[in-house]
Amino acid sequence: MRHLICGFVISALLFLIPQLASATATYTWQPLTAGSNDAGGEFLISSGKLVATGPLQYDMSTGSYDPGVDYGSPFSLLDLTIQGNPYGFHLGPNLSGNLGAVSISMDMTPMGNGIGSLLAGSLYANDAEMDFYMTSSNGIWSFLDAHSDFPGCFSDPWCSGATGQWVLTAVPEPRDLGIVVLGLGALATVLLARRRARLGPTCC
Repeated sequence: MRHLICGFVISALLFLIPQLASATATYTWQPLTAGSNDAGGEFLISSGKLVATGPLQYDMSTGSYDPGVDYGSPFSLLDLTIQGNPYGFHLGPNLSGNLGAVSISMDMTPMGNGIGSLLAGSLYANDAEMDFYMTSSNGIWSFLDAHSDFPGCFSDPWCSGATGQWVLTAVPEPRDLGIVVLGLGALATVLLARRRARLGPTCC
């Protein structure tokens, strides 16, 4: 019976490991410098959030977004806000929240796994209201161009030059695993106690 309980606990932990490995991580955009817009003014992504639910290597293009299709999106939120403008870029879980065509190509690699670590790579995205392309060098991202359906980035030359960083600000908390382990330990203790009670006292 003891071996059976130990086997159950080990199996449960082995099941939990891949679940934790694929758990959600949140990256927050931190602006560094402003670029320029088509009117010669300032262009700055003032805030943003990327909530990753899987590896951030992804390439997808569709002419019309269909809410009933599973596009296998590796994030539950991709959001950027332009300074001084109510418009920006926003995609929700599995591309929801989009108004039309979607095109996303990303190859983003974590430069560490602790709070404060950065993302590196490249990202192109189009949500039918705004499209942009950014790349990184040593964790600092630059907007090569950004085009939108609203004034400020609408005409040539497009917005460009703004820089910032994707910073890891939230990871799965280790206490979640601790709670599960404590629960399994308590279950094992209860089962062993019941077994001893059923067998009665043993003679020395």
